[in-house]
Amino acid sequence: MTATVSSATPVPIAFREEGSAGGADAIQALGMTVLLLAVVLVGLYAARRRGWLQRWLGAAVLAKPTAEQDLRLTGTLRLSPRTSVHRIQSGDGEYLVVESSAQVQMHRVETSHDKA
Repeated sequence: MTATVSSATPVPIAFREEGSAGGADAIQALGMTVLLLAVVLVGLYAARRRGWLQRWLGAAVLAKPTAEQDLRLTGTLRLSPRTSVHRIQSGDGEYLVVESSAQVQMHRVETSHDKA
């Protein structure tokens, strides 16, 4: 059995020709994205109404802080490259937080109306 080798030129592979993406394809992709976003938003709204969202995320995430629970950083002073002091206000109380590379300490600031 002998193999015959043809000396003819090989037939080129026919590639599929595609035109450029048309406006209809872009509108379809945009429409599907908007539809998917709407489904997610409706699902989140329904989960919130039924209380599932609060159970999934926890009450602390969805709770809005009141004025007494509000923490504010009123000032920061760097004492050295590794140590800084932060003044934090929480409701009626003020605190100093001393932060260093080794430890963190918190001290309550006593004002004149606290002593009276």
